[in-house]
Amino acid sequence: HIEYLDIAKGILIILIVVGHSNGPLRNFLYLFHVAAFFFISGVFYKDVYVKAPLQMIYKRIKTLYIPYVLYSALFIALHDTFVKYQIYTQKYGYSTERSHLYSLQDYIFVARNIFTMGQTEQLLVPLWFITCLFIVQMLMLGIDLTITKLKIKPKETVRLFTITAFFIAGMVLSHYGITLQRFIHVAFVALGVFYGGYLYKRSEARI
Repeated sequence: HIEYLDIAKGILIILIVVGHSNGPLRNFLYLFHVAAFFFISGVFYKDVYVKAPLQMIYKRIKTLYIPYVLYSALFIALHDTFVKYQIYTQKYGYSTERSHLYSLQDYIFVARNIFTMGQTEQLLVPLWFITCLFIVQMLMLGIDLTITKLKIKPKETVRLFTITAFFIAGMVLSHYGITLQRFIHVAFVALGVFYGGYLYKRSEARI
């Protein structure tokens, strides 16, 4: 089970590289390649986390948050060097933001961004996925804890409608070009795909 999922992740990584090359398959690959990662992550979500939420939070801090912070800290330390040697372009991303040598105030700002999993360095733009995945998993856990705590029934129906509501909200925000900090608007949509992976795992034997 784990082996074929590892193979699938390896293939998806290749497809993401191909998609970012702006080749003829780009639009087709963008329909599913990132979503598939959320789906696979949902496969590994366990109901037992409701009984041991701290266990899941600890795992996600260890596997997502800490690597994010360490990688970001390294690249922030190298920021001025990258600017001096023109490794960073003058203009990047979809905004008018430009690369420049950091002042003390800049370092304070980006340090705060690190610990809140915000966007920081040019070369770390792909880490948006880590932030989004972390939020998705915390949302799923939060929904499950709330339903369990309040003893709402039928649990699965309520969870389905709640996650569907988040999904629709994310789609509406994206449709109108409304973006939220930390990619929360994307996380709302990704939560639905993540939940799809969870449902697949529950029904895998019958599929």
